[in-house]
Amino acid sequence: MKRYLIFLVFVVAVFVVSCGSTSKSVTPKVSRQEIVIIEHKGTSFGADIPQWVMKALDSANAVEKMPEYAGRYAFIADQRGQDLSGLQTWANNFTIQPMVASRIDNTVEAAFKGGQAGDVKKVGEYFQRYVETRTSVNFTGLVKEGEWWVRTRERSGEYYRYIVLYTVDKNILDKQIEEYMNQKFGGSIGVTRDAEELENIDVVKEIVRKGGLN
Repeated sequence: MKRYLIFLVFVVAVFVVSCGSTSKSVTPKVSRQEIVIIEHKGTSFGADIPQWVMKALDSANAVEKMPEYAGRYAFIADQRGQDLSGLQTWANNFTIQPMVASRIDNTVEAAFKGGQAGDVKKVGEYFQRYVETRTSVNFTGLVKEGEWWVRTRERSGEYYRYIVLYTVDKNILDKQIEEYMNQKFGGSIGVTRDAEELENIDVVKEIVRKGGLN
């Protein structure tokens, strides 16, 4: 009788282990898309990826904190596609200038929200008028500091990632930013600004003038 009980316990234990291992085997595995680096700009020369590229993957502000770019604003275009030549053309000729204007506008918006004077709803209306003012400006003083590309193989095909860095002396761009804001705050035709809006504009200009770009 004792032998029978021991055998029965053994069978039950084997059954439990078997069920446990079976349940684990049917657990679905999450497949990850593999990205294989085929080559990059420095492959042929055995060159490493520049430090500014690694910082650029974080933010423009991270690049600006590097000693070699002290006192300069950084603007980074990051494009991905299958035609390297097309990516280079687009990034260098059609991306950087709008990026400068966009960063100024984002800084102005933050200044409106952070330094608002008066009714909150009206502050939103003031900024909306600023946005709607059509101003086309080509910012000068931009210097192309470097470019880098990486060719990768993914499940959907081969792709290039192209990153280019431009910088400009802060003093030079700050003067252009003030002129840009003056044009934008000049107002649309037929728009009359009341005393409260003019007060907000003065506050915003002072914040941007002292703090520079975000």
